[in-house]
Amino acid sequence: MKNRIDSLNNYVMRFLKIYTRIGATNEVIFVYGGGSGGLEKHLYNEIVNLLSEFSSASTPIIYLNAAYSRFLNEHGLYSLAKGLYNIDHQ
Repeated sequence: MKNRIDSLNNYVMRFLKIYTRIGATNEVIFVYGGGSGGLEKHLYNEIVNLLSEFSSASTPIIYLNAAYSRFLNEHGLYSLAKGLYNIDHQ
């Protein structure tokens, strides 16, 4: 049980670090990968609480299953490479 609480706290701290960097520009929050599906009921409440501290409680929180996670990881890496190296898919 202690490991689960530590993991949950780790996720929450990562979320807080990212959210404070990008702040009010968020229109939606996607949660996926890293076992997030199994922690959804715990993470959701923590994220909602953090959002309320930033007056962003109306920001939608969307959980994606593993199939979408794989696609988003691939798409995200391609978008990053394209932006960094100004390349197009051949």
